[in-house]
Amino acid sequence: MRKIGLFMMIVLFALANIAMAQEAAPTKAVVKEAGKEAAKDVAAVKAEPAAKPAEKPALSPDLQKAYDLTRKGKAAVARLKDFTAVFYKKEYKGGDLPLEKAFMKFRKKPRSVYMKWLGEHKHNQEVIWKLGWNSNKLRAHKGSFPDITVNLKTTDWMAMKDSRHPITQAGFPHTVQLIAKDVELSVAHPEWNSKVKFLGEQTVLGAPSYCFEAETDKKAHPEYYASKAHICVHKTLNLPNKVQIWNFEDGQMRLVEDYGYEDIKVNVGLVDADFDVENENYNF
Repeated sequence: MRKIGLFMMIVLFALANIAMAQEAAPTKAVVKEAGKEAAKDVAAVKAEPAAKPAEKPALSPDLQKAYDLTRKGKAAVARLKDFTAVFYKKEYKGGDLPLEKAFMKFRKKPRSVYMKWLGEHKHNQEVIWKLGWNSNKLRAHKGSFPDITVNLKTTDWMAMKDSRHPITQAGFPHTVQLIAKDVELSVAHPEWNSKVKFLGEQTVLGAPSYCFEAETDKKAHPEYYASKAHICVHKTLNLPNKVQIWNFEDGQMRLVEDYGYEDIKVNVGLVDADFDVENENYNF
């Protein structure tokens, strides 16, 4: 009897442990239900929209128009192979320089420039520069007595005596780049408070054109090229035909660069002979 009683006690103890374990362990149904709830929580988190970055304020209508013009200008330069035009230049460089008028030929590849002066100042002077030719020096002659032909580095003092820019920067690509940079800075930094005024359509050197003015705080933001600019863009060619730049020089705000392009003809098929000093139409 004692053995039977002991045996029964062992059996009852084991059954009690099994029952306790079953109560403590979650059933498969409970685990499955918990899994569903967790999945819902994850899905809810994913469904929550991500925080949007702060949007920049919309451009003013005038700045938007100027920006559109510069984008068209960059596209026009990308399509440009060559051009001819009558080029006007009046600059300030330690003093007001005389107005210059020259016929210009420009080729983008290889970069080549020919100019012959037509106006009263430097009349009949000619210059040729072509990338990779003549040790990258320009060749020029005065066009009047004593008419001596010289070869000069493009940044030589004599080549730069009456100019703020070397001949390597002549033509539309460099000009459009400078204009676009200033407009794009104003677009990217509305907090810099540049002022742009679209002036509408005007006739510039005989061509219908769109014009705008821009004023910047170049003193605070020297990244700008111009403190003030007046820009006109040929209506059909989308290339600048009037560029005026004001900057603070020699103690005051001055008109330092004034350029114009007249009778612009693009992609006319200029060839090597157009940039050859042996060209019979030239007087080198």
